[in-house]
Amino acid sequence: MSHKKVSWKELDAFTGLGGELKVYTGPLGSEKMDLVIGRFEPGEGLKPHYHRAPTDEIYYIYKGSITVHVGDETYEAEEGDAFFVPAGVVHYPVNNSQESCWVVFVLSPPEGELPVVV
Repeated sequence: MSHKKVSWKELDAFTGLGGELKVYTGPLGSEKMDLVIGRFEPGEGLKPHYHRAPTDEIYYIYKGSITVHVGDETYEAEEGDAFFVPAGVVHYPVNNSQESCWVVFVLSPPEGELPVVV
């Protein structure tokens, strides 16, 4: 497998779940994990959704702060915080701050289709 580099600027944005998401997985050639970067302006977030088993997800807050809903729990998250979301659990972030928030999402194994919106 060859090494690849992909720039944020060269990816198309996906906004169907909310915010601005860019999926790196296909362009990078990964078959074992999904990498998605999300940018959320104040008031933006993702729709409540879940991933089908066996896809687990990790959120990493790269820049800013955000409210993360996982199941029945709600967390205030800031730069450097990470969350584990097991497959089948409803979850979503919402940017309740006054600044942009950047979140790194890693899913494994790749879901291969859009998550289930509730």
